[in-house]
Amino acid sequence: MSKQEEIKQALVAATPGPWKVYRSKLGKHEETLIGTEYDHPQLKAPDSIVGHAFGVGVEYTYIREADADLIAKAPEYIDWLLKQEQSLQEDIMVLKDMVHTRNVENERLRKEIIVKENSKEILTKQITDEVAISAAAIVERDRLKKELEEFKRVMDEPRRNLLFKYHNERNRFEEAHRESRQLHKKLEEIRKSISGLHHHAEQLYQLIILGDLSSSDLDLADQEFDAFRKIIGLVGQKGEGNSEQKA
Repeated sequence: MSKQEEIKQALVAATPGPWKVYRSKLGKHEETLIGTEYDHPQLKAPDSIVGHAFGVGVEYTYIREADADLIAKAPEYIDWLLKQEQSLQEDIMVLKDMVHTRNVENERLRKEIIVKENSKEILTKQITDEVAISAAAIVERDRLKKELEEFKRVMDEPRRNLLFKYHNERNRFEEAHRESRQLHKKLEEIRKSISGLHHHAEQLYQLIILGDLSSSDLDLADQEFDAFRKIIGLVGQKGEGNSEQKA
C-alpha cells in the first residue's frame, strides 16, 4: 500500500476534523487537551480527542485507538507530505520553465506566422499582377503574331518578284562580266598586235625618210606595207586607237 493510501485510511478511521488544542481547568490544575473545533450535538461542547477522566479513586487520560494512531504517525505523514510538496514544487518550477519556453516559442511562431501571412499577401498580389501581365502579354503576342503574318503575306509576293529580278539581274551581270573578260582578252591581243606593227612602222618610217627602202631588211607583204602606209598617215591624228593608248 502506498503512503498516500495509508494516510487516507488513517484519516477515515480517525475522528473527523478539524481538531484543536484547548485548555481546561479542574480546581487548581489547568490541562491541555485535544478536541474537535465543532461542538458535539449532545455534549454541546467539543468532542474530546485526548481527554482526562476521573473515577472513584481513579484518574486517567483516554483517546480512541484510531486517533492515537493518527497522532503517532502525524510526524511521519507530515514529513512525507512536505517532501511530496517540495517535489511537486520542483516539478512546478520545471513546468513553469517549460511553459515559459513554450510561450516564447509560441510568440516567435506567432510573429513568424504574421510575417508569413504578410508575405503570402504580398506574393498573392504579385502573382495576381503577374497573371494579369502575362494575360496582357499573351494578347499582345497574338496581336503582333497576326500583324506579322499579315505583313509577311503582303510582302511575300513583292519579295518573290524582287528575288526573281535579283537573280535575273545577277545572271545578266555575270554574263556581261564574262563577255567583258572575253573582250578584254581580245583587246589585249589587239594591243599586242598594234605594238608589233608600231615597231615595224617606226623602222619603215625611218627607211622612207632616208629613201632607202630597198635596202631594208624588212620582209613585208604588200598588204602589210599598205597597212604601214595607213598607220604612217594616221600619225598625229585623233582616233579610237590613239584615245585608248593615251588613256
